[in-house]
Amino acid sequence: MTSAERRQRERTEMQALIRETAMRLFTSEGVENVSMRRLAEAIEYTPGALYSYYKDKAELLYALHVEGFAKLHALQLTIDPKSPPLARLRRCGETYLQFAFENPQLYELMFISRSIMPIIEEQCAWDQGLRTYDFLRTIVRDCMAAGHLPNGELEGATYAMWSLVHGAASLVLRGRCPVIPEGQGHALVRQAYEFFMRFLESKTTVGPS
Repeated sequence: MTSAERRQRERTEMQALIRETAMRLFTSEGVENVSMRRLAEAIEYTPGALYSYYKDKAELLYALHVEGFAKLHALQLTIDPKSPPLARLRRCGETYLQFAFENPQLYELMFISRSIMPIIEEQCAWDQGLRTYDFLRTIVRDCMAAGHLPNGELEGATYAMWSLVHGAASLVLRGRCPVIPEGQGHALVRQAYEFFMRFLESKTTVGPS
């Protein structure tokens, strides 16, 4: 390994440590309450040294956002592309719920927290998020072509499928479901999704147009 490669590896490892520590502090203290100075103290770095890795808090938040969508997309890629469309649709929802429940703090930052939106707008790009959404859209299109869903409303159907799993996961993660017995939220969400998919699978195909 050359000295340049070693420096790059050390830089990458340090950036990972910074993101991990930042996520922990954002979770325990709130995104708005954690400054770069507070983060530098937590990793025993000087603020000046920290800024050599991330120029400001916005850049750090965006890096966490990108990392989150990379993890979600990696889960999506575990779905067998050769399996039937409806089976892929089922697995797509299951992987989304898996990601949400295994990464609640990251999910909060990606999909619920308002703090990330001005940063996305400033970047003028949401490539990572669009990639995961396009993955779902392709599966929905394939379900329509196979006759499992009515044709002609691709965008509406895609948004409906995303809203189904996002809404169910968010209600539980944000503690907005007092009707659900404590500790049963994750199981009930998966049960609800299973109910929906069994209903969809039981319907007579509408036939491709």
